[in-house]
Amino acid sequence: MERRIQYLELEVEALKRSVVCAENEKQQTALLLKTRTAELQEAQVYLNKVDDTSDSEVVRCVADLNSGIFQAAAAIADAFHVLCRGDQNAESIEQASVRLGSSALVSATLLNAVRSFDHVGDSIVMQTTLQALMATYLKWLSSSWDFHVAARPSLLEQMYSEIREKEPQSVSGRWRALSRLHVKAFLAGDVERQQVGEGILAEHVTDVLLACGVLTPPQTLLCNVKSSFAPALHEAVRLALRLQKTTGEMIVSRDLSVVVAPVDAVFDPALMVDEWAPPAKGNFCPIQPHPVLCTTQLGLVREERREGCDGNGVVVEKTVLMKPTVVLASMLSELWNEHINTVMP
Repeated sequence: MERRIQYLELEVEALKRSVVCAENEKQQTALLLKTRTAELQEAQVYLNKVDDTSDSEVVRCVADLNSGIFQAAAAIADAFHVLCRGDQNAESIEQASVRLGSSALVSATLLNAVRSFDHVGDSIVMQTTLQALMATYLKWLSSSWDFHVAARPSLLEQMYSEIREKEPQSVSGRWRALSRLHVKAFLAGDVERQQVGEGILAEHVTDVLLACGVLTPPQTLLCNVKSSFAPALHEAVRLALRLQKTTGEMIVSRDLSVVVAPVDAVFDPALMVDEWAPPAKGNFCPIQPHPVLCTTQLGLVREERREGCDGNGVVVEKTVLMKPTVVLASMLSELWNEHINTVMP
């Protein structure tokens, strides 16, 4: 009987040890499940999925920005072109021209035209230059990674180009979104970024007016621009920063880029729109092989990286969602000829 009891006691102890082992295994399994669930949730971030922001929303934002650029440039030119006095303030004209040239926001050809034309009688060159400057600056602002002006792309931008070459869209897009989001922790806040953007844009606009020959002291002119056109400049910068956030941080499945046409590029109707093109007759639309002088309205391009057919590497699908509007260099010749015909008896 005692042996039977001892045997049962040993069996009970063995069962207790088995229960303890089972409990330990259960805890380990639960911990592993929790770990794997967290890993799966993290991995789901990189899975291909439809973004919350559609192409049409971004197109509307670019269209609103273009409308704001046009209206602001037209209003500024209308207000100041009658104040131009040629070379009566040569020093201010020269200094403003140097600053504009250094900024690379206005081409040398357009800058020469600004200094050559009589703006009092016709504000078109002044307005075109203002549109070109604003479009180019706001394109940079909407595409910037760290808001630092530099001659070459930032380190993050270079890294992204490398990642795009080697990783699928889901990975590269997420890397871009996270980088663009978290780099702002080291930069100025949203309010300060808006204020700085408005201030810089106002300074560039003032330089265009000075280069055109507006006979007002530079600091006074800058104050006038800021006070009279603050709402327009604020809205333009706000939309550009909204595009910077939307295309950089909120879209992963594709790359949307605000674009301008390269200066001096030959006009290509498949990629751009000629602002001064004559109305097409029937189905015939003449193509002008003239170089681009400047961009007056921004465009939008979508790029998607997909696996090629039969495993033939990665294919980049590029779609022009919105063509940039350009002014051709021939416009200056036309204006000059009109001026000659007007002044000649």
